[in-house]
Parts: sequence; structure tokens; C-alpha cells
Amino acid sequence: MALHAPSLRLTVSDAWRISPPGHRHWFPRLFELPDGSLLQFDSTVDDAIEAIRQESGSSWRRSFDQGQTWQELPVPAHEGYPVVLADGRVRTFSYILWQRDDGQVYGQTSDFQADTATWSASQPCLVNIPPAALRPHQVIGMVLDRSVLREPDGTLLATLYGHLAGQAKYNCMLMRSKDDGLTWDYVSSIAYDPDIPGEGFCEPVMARVADGSLLAVMRTGGGYERKFPMYQCRSLDNGQTWSASQNLGVYSVDPDLCLMSNGILACSFGRPTMEIMFSPDGSGHGWTEPTTVYPGNSTCYSGLREVAPGRLLLVYDSNSEGSPWQAHDNQINGVYIDVG
Repeated sequence: MALHAPSLRLTVSDAWRISPPGHRHWFPRLFELPDGSLLQFDSTVDDAIEAIRQESGSSWRRSFDQGQTWQELPVPAHEGYPVVLADGRVRTFSYILWQRDDGQVYGQTSDFQADTATWSASQPCLVNIPPAALRPHQVIGMVLDRSVLREPDGTLLATLYGHLAGQAKYNCMLMRSKDDGLTWDYVSSIAYDPDIPGEGFCEPVMARVADGSLLAVMRTGGGYERKFPMYQCRSLDNGQTWSASQNLGVYSVDPDLCLMSNGILACSFGRPTMEIMFSPDGSGHGWTEPTTVYPGNSTCYSGLREVAPGRLLLVYDSNSEGSPWQAHDNQINGVYIDVG
């Protein structure tokens, strides 16, 4: 897909450290609470399913001043992704999914108590999807990743990726809940191609964009050699069907999307460098050339939110030297990006 959109005037601030010292922090995310405060959360364990499936493998913090300062929070039992429910409650859904002996797939949910800044005890949610590959400890080969959206009628939409039974490559899927996430049902396959180079479609981010469509942007490989580009798909019928995947020609992992108040759609992503690009039409029909935000050592995973009109907060991880997977001083940083 041609990146034919005109460039925008950007101002990128100096970076500042967000995570506290003394522990590894990587794979950051960013979420806005109903009162406008921010949650920043990240992984503190090894990048392996065996580690991530354990309890208390993440760190969480909250900011009331657009990300300048942060208050450390208790952590939910399971690392996952939050959404604001129709009644204002904030509920998170575990990244890891499990399978019971009877074949029922389930995840874990927890509610954030904003007044006490604590999490409720975990409770299971049922996940009804096609049969998935099975890993040790009854962990299935699909994960709930990145995007949980609430529709105007309270319905929730969430993205997954992984391996269904018999699949050699990753695929991305959509599921829906009509009971605040206690039960999820399969809706559609967003993208799957057994012949695509790389890992297959994975790490999706999904957003409701300016033209009303659902847009999903996905990774297909994770190397530092700029070999496996990102792709996007679009749904015009609320996720029932999806367009053919479009090669964006940019690299390579963990995109995040933010539709700004000025109608511009922003997308953060990266590897080998931390990048950001913009769709001035607000819908991903055209993208600007990427701008490098951070060229140093990083997983290039990120979180992106608008904190004031025309101002984005981008969070990403960094480490002092070498591979992020071999380092032990990974930290979370923030930068402001003002979009003219």
C-alpha cells in the first residue's frame, strides 16, 4: 500500500523515565480511565508463556498529569487488557487463555476499583472460539491481545491471535461479548494466510476510525532486518467480514492506534527503531512516511494516547545496551508528540 499521505508538522519532546528502577519493565501499554487519568502497564517477567501465565507478572501505575508523574498501583492477578464498561467500571481481560478438561476455553477478568486503586479478585470468563492448539498447563495457542472496544450499545469487541488447531502460521480473530465480557463468542477471522512469509498475522490492534469502519493493523514478523512488513485489514460491517490484507511497507511489530480529536489517526510501531506514522484522513486510507522517535535498544513495543488536543503521549521501553531480551535494566519511557 502506498504511503502517499502528505507529511505533518511534528514536535517530539525529550524523553523521561516512567517506570521505577530496580526491576525489568518492558512491553508497555497505555490506557485512559473515565476521569481522564492514565494507566500505564507493562510486563516484568520473561517473554515466555510459562512466565506470563503466572500471577503478578506485570506492573501498573497511574498518572493524573498527562503522564508527567506516576503513582505505582497494585497489580491484577493476570496481565491483560482493560476496557471501560457501559456503567463506568474498568474491567481487564487476561492475555493468556486456558482450556478446561471439558474443552471449554476461558480467561480471567478483574475490575479496577478507582476509589481505592485496587483490583477485584479474578473471575473466569468463557471464550467460545474454534478449537485451538494446546500448550502445556492447559494454556491454549490463542491469546487476547491489545484491543478491547466497547460499542455504543455496550457490546464488547476484542482481538485475538495465535494458532488454531492444525495451523502452522499465526492468525488474527475477532470475538464479541454481550454480557460485559463474561462470555465471548467467535465472530470472524481478521486475517490468515498459511503462505505469507514470516510468522503470520499477529499482534493486532483494532480501532473504530473516522469513516466508521473497523481498522486492524498487524505484525507478520519480528526480526531487526526489516524483512516482514505490517499489514492492515478493514471491516465495513462491524467485524463480520474483513478486506484482503494490505501491505503497509513499514516494519514491524506491535502497532498501536489512536484516533485524535483533530481527526488524524496515529499509529506507533517499530523494530529496529521506534516509529510513528499518521493517517490525515483519520481512517488509514493513506499514511505519512514514518518518523523515528527512538533509535536505540528497544523491543519497540509501545502505547499511544492523546493527552491534550493535538498532543500524544507515546510510551516505549529501552535498555542500556545489547538485546532487550538479554538485558535486565529495561525501563519504560515517555515522550510527547505534538501534531500540527
